[in-house]
Amino acid sequence: MSINVTCQCGANLRANDDLAGVQVRCPRCKQPLTLPAASGTPAPSASAPVPAVGHRQRMYAFERAYVAFALRAKRYYLRVTGSCREVWKWFWNGKGCEIIEILLRIAVVVSGIVAGVLYMRYENAHGRSFGVAMLFTFLLIAVYVSVVVWGYKALVHWLARVVSGASAAGIVLVLSLLAVVAASVVFSAYLLGLFGLTALSFIVFLPLRAAQEIALLYRRIAYECPHDDCPDKGKRLPIHVCSCGAEYPDLKPSFYGIFHHKCWHSDGTSSKVPTMDWLGRYKLDRRCSGCHRPLVNSPFGPSRPFPVLVVGATNAGKTVLVLQAVQELKRHFESRPGCKATIASNEPEFKKGIVGLGLGRLPGKTVGGAMKATSLALRMPARRSQKVLLQLYDSPGEHFETIEDFGRKQVLQRVEGIVLLVDLFSLSKLAGSTPAAPGNPARASATTTMGNLVEMMNLMRKASRGGTFDVPVAVVLGKADALPADQFPALKDLYRTNGQAIDQTELNHRCREAIIALGGKVTLRTLQQSFSNVRFFACTALGREPQGGDASPFKPTGVTEPFLWLMGDGQPP
Repeated sequence: MSINVTCQCGANLRANDDLAGVQVRCPRCKQPLTLPAASGTPAPSASAPVPAVGHRQRMYAFERAYVAFALRAKRYYLRVTGSCREVWKWFWNGKGCEIIEILLRIAVVVSGIVAGVLYMRYENAHGRSFGVAMLFTFLLIAVYVSVVVWGYKALVHWLARVVSGASAAGIVLVLSLLAVVAASVVFSAYLLGLFGLTALSFIVFLPLRAAQEIALLYRRIAYECPHDDCPDKGKRLPIHVCSCGAEYPDLKPSFYGIFHHKCWHSDGTSSKVPTMDWLGRYKLDRRCSGCHRPLVNSPFGPSRPFPVLVVGATNAGKTVLVLQAVQELKRHFESRPGCKATIASNEPEFKKGIVGLGLGRLPGKTVGGAMKATSLALRMPARRSQKVLLQLYDSPGEHFETIEDFGRKQVLQRVEGIVLLVDLFSLSKLAGSTPAAPGNPARASATTTMGNLVEMMNLMRKASRGGTFDVPVAVVLGKADALPADQFPALKDLYRTNGQAIDQTELNHRCREAIIALGGKVTLRTLQQSFSNVRFFACTALGREPQGGDASPFKPTGVTEPFLWLMGDGQPP
């Protein structure tokens, strides 16, 4: 019996029933998924064991030799010290001490006998015969031997201890010197060879590391986090994840391997994980080294990130603009010769919004704290092939209405472009008006959003020598098809209709004059004094008013021009 389960990305999966309760990864979205119990089979307990992740194994002879060297040296040291310890115990508390004590007792007896024999020879040499004096002398020698050997035993015992300690110390010293000499002869040549192999390995993998870093710097590639609250700027190596779930924060040429590391899985199998992007490392799942959240991988390989922050108040239409811009930009680049484009985001909310716009339905309001960027992977021909990962950050409008919430957008420190979406109905002269297009006016004034943007840039970014920021800002007038152009002549001809072409220089001037005419002159002056490169655009992300019975897709106009301008018309500088 098999288990059927549907992932949150929409993929239908099937697995054997013996995997019930096991956590696996979806082959499409790579997110963790716990398999339920098969029908008719009781669900496993919550404490069911989850297969452990894998681990790396050092693959090269010099690394294994270092480990073997340490083990052998430790084993040799333990063997020598163990032998010395046994020698000391044998002499101090074992049979050695007893044997020495017995030998000392025998020596005392022998010394008494020798003393008696020598005394007799002395007396005979002087012509004296055996008498009372000689008998008395022999008795004294016998009493001395008896007292020392059998009477007062402590003297011989302590003397045996002194001799045993001295003998043990001498033998241990000799063994230690012999062990040091043997180790010097055997291990020095072995260690010298290991040092040579290590130096040779550094000569191999250090240039490979340097070549990888130089290639990344030359192509301006960084591993930037797609979440807007992460302070990491992508300068550190990300955490690479093996297919078994093992995470490696240092996957690069090293002692674990030059071109790949071997990851051993809990089931006894293994897989090779490449150490450089040009070997396929970019295909692995990655996590941010700062916040440990998943990164977005480009299917075209290592790509230069191009983060763009979309700023606007609540109800300004940021979500619709981002969804429509991603689709239109994809079509735009695919129409260019030699260009390739694919949407790298696969979040359910993004897919649901795209499908809804195609059926004439508006997406839901963006909610949440930290937001993940919508990513578009691009490959464009040039003198060298350029791979770009366009990241559009769409956050709830409430995040831009106060300095406290705006300050959480750490992505502002690394953005290469800003799209400031302005709802003209929030300006003073149109405030309270009801647009003909769908949606309500932005809750906060556009002047408030612009002012907060300038203040946060002063806090998070360093201005250039001229006192302005070099980040380009595209000011986009949204809901252009709903503006009351009959009441305000400055709002006429802000977007193209029926395929009519509009001169971008003229459009820039018209949009700027429209903001001034509706009461945004002071804020506009502050914005242009703070940013050295500001351009104005107008667009309609829907193209028509949504109606309940109309399921035809919305047709946006002018949503690609701001992003193309930020990217240098599709060729990032």
